[in-house]
Amino acid sequence: MDFRKILTFVLVIAMCASMFTAVAVAKPDNGMNTDRGNMSPNNTSVPDDVPGRNMEMNTDRGNMNPGNTPNPQVSARDKVPGQRERMKNNYENSRQHLLNVKDRVQKGQISANSEDVFNVSRVYLNDTINYMITRLSDTKEDFENKGVPEDSIERIDEYIGQLEEQQEKLEGAEDRKELAEIARDVRKIWHDVSKDLYKFRSLNVLNGVGNYIDKADSISERLESEIERLNESGVDTTEVELMIEEYNALIENASEYREMALDAEQGSSESLAYMQQSVNATRQANDVLRDILKFLKDHRQGFANLSEDTNVSANGNGTAVLSGNFDINLSATDAKIVVKDLAGDATIEMDGEYERITPEESMGRGTPAAVYLNFTGDAHINGSRLTMMVSGENISIDAEGTGSTVFSGDGTYTTDSDIMQWAGTYSTEDEDFDDEEEIEIEVEIEGEQSEVKIKFNETEDEFTLNTTDLNEIISEIGNRTSLKAKQIEQYMEIDEGEDFDDEEEIEIEVEIEGEQSEVKIKFNETEDEFTLNTTDLNEVISEIGNRTSLTDEQIEQYMEIDVDEDSVNSTMNDEAGEE
Repeated sequence: MDFRKILTFVLVIAMCASMFTAVAVAKPDNGMNTDRGNMSPNNTSVPDDVPGRNMEMNTDRGNMNPGNTPNPQVSARDKVPGQRERMKNNYENSRQHLLNVKDRVQKGQISANSEDVFNVSRVYLNDTINYMITRLSDTKEDFENKGVPEDSIERIDEYIGQLEEQQEKLEGAEDRKELAEIARDVRKIWHDVSKDLYKFRSLNVLNGVGNYIDKADSISERLESEIERLNESGVDTTEVELMIEEYNALIENASEYREMALDAEQGSSESLAYMQQSVNATRQANDVLRDILKFLKDHRQGFANLSEDTNVSANGNGTAVLSGNFDINLSATDAKIVVKDLAGDATIEMDGEYERITPEESMGRGTPAAVYLNFTGDAHINGSRLTMMVSGENISIDAEGTGSTVFSGDGTYTTDSDIMQWAGTYSTEDEDFDDEEEIEIEVEIEGEQSEVKIKFNETEDEFTLNTTDLNEIISEIGNRTSLKAKQIEQYMEIDEGEDFDDEEEIEIEVEIEGEQSEVKIKFNETEDEFTLNTTDLNEVISEIGNRTSLTDEQIEQYMEIDVDEDSVNSTMNDEAGEE
C-alpha cells in the first residue's frame, strides 16, 4: 500500500479538530458535562512507549477497556464541577498522543497500518466528539439564559444528536476507512455548527443592541432632566447639551444599522457589516455617555473630586464612598464597611462591635477587600490608594486626602469651607450608590483560571482566581468592590479563550501542464505532492478533499492555480484548428 495513502488516514484523523472553525461559546459554569464511555481498543499488547496501551486515559469518563467492551455511558449533559476543563484536557492529551504516533509512523518506528494507530486515533476522535458536545451544551445553556429564540436552541440539540450518532458509529468502527468516514462527518457537522452558531450569536448581539437602545431612551430622559436642573441652578450646560444631542444621534444610528442587519441575510457579509456599524455606534454612544456622566458628577450634589489634600467632613444616614489617598476617621451605627487596599499599605483600626468577613485566601492572588458587617463604633482607615465604602446610619466622617467622594442619602458634607447636601434619598433596601459611577469588569477565562480586571470610579484592580465558576467569580468581585451581584452581572464582560485550533496553515498549489495537474499541499506541519491525470477543476478539488478532509469551500479559498502558458497556447491552437 502507498505510504502516502496510509499517512493520509492518520492525517484525516489529526486534521479533524484543527479544521473546526473556532466559535466563541458560552461562559464557563460551575459544572460541565460528564463524558460518555470511551471506545475500548481491541489491542492489549501495545508497547509501553506507544500512547494507548490499555488506554488508561480519560478516567473521568470510564477507562478504555481491552476487549472492546464499552463502559456504561453517562450523559454528557449531566453536570459535575470542572467537567469542561477535564474534557478539554482529555481532548488535548489524546491529540498529543495522536501526533506522537504520527511522528513515529513518519520515522518508520511503527506501521501506519497497525492496530496501535487505529486505537489511538479512535480515542482521539471520541475525545474530540465529547468535547464538542460539551461546548454545544454550554452554548445551549447560555442561549437559554439569554432568551435566544427556541428554534436556535432546538438546532443545537439537533447537532448534539448528530454528534452522538457519530459516537455510536465510532463504537462499532473496525477499520481505518470507517474512522476516516466518521472523522469527515464530524468535521462536516462542526463546520455547520460554526456557521449556525455564528448566525445565532449575531442575532444575540443584535438583541443586546436592541436592549441597549430601549434603555437609552430612559437614560436620555434622565440626563436631560438632570441637565435642566443644573441649568436652573445657574450652571452653564451648553457643552453637555451638545453631548446629549450627539448621544441621541448615535443611538438613532445604532437603531437604523441594527434594523438593516436584521433585514439582511443572517450570516452574510452585508449583515455582519451592518451589525458592526450598529455595535460601533453604541460604543461611541457609551463614550459620549461617559463624558456626560463625568460632567454631571462634577456638578451634582454628593460628589466631590479633590485634586489636592482637602479636608472632608460628613454627617448623615446613607452611603459614603471615598476613593484615593485618604486618612479617614469615622463612626457609624449598624453599618457595612468595605475597604479595598489597592496599594497594600492601608491600616485599619476598628473600635466597636462588628462581624468581619474574610474571603478564602485560596480564591486567588491579591489582597481581598476587608468587609465589616453590623458595625457600630469608631474606625480609623489610612491608605495611599484605597476605596472605602460605609453604608448605614449616624455616619460621621472626618477625612483628609486626594481623590473622589460620593455621599448618597440624607445628610451634609463640607469640603474646606463649602457646605453641601448629600445626593438622593437613602433606603436600606437599595444601596445602588454607584448608579452613575464608572464601572468596568473584564473576566478572561484561561484553562481553570480567571483573570479579572476591575475599574471602579478612579480605582483599578487586577487579580487571578483559581476557578471558572461564575458564582464564585461574582462573589469575589463583590467582596473586593462592595458591588452587588446584579451590578456585577450587568457590567461584567467575559472573554473565553478559544479551544480548537483556528489558525491552521493551509497552502494549496495546482500547476496545470498539458492534461495533468501537479498538486502541492501544505497543511500545518504536513506536506503532500501528487499528480492527477486530469485538468478538470471539480475532479482536482474532489481528490484534494479525499486526501485532506478539507471542504470544497476551503479548497477553493486557498487553492492557487498556475496554468502553463504552452498548455494554454496549445489549447487555443486546437480550438482554432477546430474552427
